Amino acid sequence: MPTYTRMEAEVVCPYCGEVISLSVDEGGGPTQRYLEGCTVCCRPIELAVDETEEGDFTVLPSRTDQ
Repeated sequence: MPTYTRMEAEVVCPYCGEVISLSVDEGGGPTQRYLEGCTVCCRPIELAVDETEEGDFTVLPSRTDQ
């Protein structure tokens, strides 16, 4: 069974503007899309996670109401 690590990332909530920490599953594939609730304002944030050519991940938060 493969072992995957989780990467910690910090993003700015697109609703309240607070910086929040979240975990990204590095074994989830090179392109991931999912919802996660802001730990400050509890609004749903759509997260786009993409792996770069160097093997790093970019995490882009966006609002779900736009």
